Order: sequence, then C-alpha cells, then structure tokens
Amino acid sequence: MPLARLSRRGSGATVAIGGMDRLITIETRTGTNAYNQPGGPWTAFAANVWAKMDHVGGREIVNQTEYAAEITDLFTIPYVAGVSPKMRVNYLDIDGKTRYFDILFVDNVEQRGLIMTLLAKEIYSNT
Repeated sequence: MPLARLSRRGSGATVAIGGMDRLITIETRTGTNAYNQPGGPWTAFAANVWAKMDHVGGREIVNQTEYAAEITDLFTIPYVAGVSPKMRVNYLDIDGKTRYFDILFVDNVEQRGLIMTLLAKEIYSNT
C-alpha cells in the first residue's frame, strides 16, 4: 500500500512503503584541505534514511594493472533538504559490508519536497 502523504501527489508519483527497504546514511565532508576545498572526514548529514535501491547500470574499467567496476544505482528516499552531489551514501549491505556511493545527481521529484532520487556511483577497485 502506498504511503498516504506521497500518494496524493498525482499519477506516477506514488512510492510503495515496502519498496523503501534499505537503511542508508547520507554523509558530507567537514572541514577543508590546504587548498580551501572540502576535504575533512566524512560525517553523517542524514542518518537512518529508508531508501529504495535500484541498479541502473555498470561497466568494467581496465587500466594497465588495475581492474575496476563502476556501478551506478538510483536511491529513492523521502525528501531531505540540503542534499547535494558533493555528498555520498553509506550503505551497510546484508553481508555486513559497508558500501559507499558518490552522489552524482539529486532530483526533487516534481519539486514538491516529498520524494527525492539520488543517482550515485560505486567504484570497486582491484589492484
């Protein structure tokens, strides 16, 4: 059954509550580096956010002695003000492995402040 407050938004804008079954933390950098760019440790910006996680695509990257996989996922979450592409998603999977996703794009669905989607990239490196 869709969330009541989300389903009032019109056609195509409902989200089933059962679909948001992943608990994530959105993290941001605190402090700056020597060049006055964000560069301190990662800290929680929004903790314990329920999300729906959809795999969008992936590819393998080979660079001389390094192999990497670039995985792109789409997170659908309740609206959180202030989320930007300078942040990352911290997700603890079912195996107990912490996975990090760099946020590439943030979309406030229909500009209503109820649902947002985060396009994020995870990179596996195997050097």
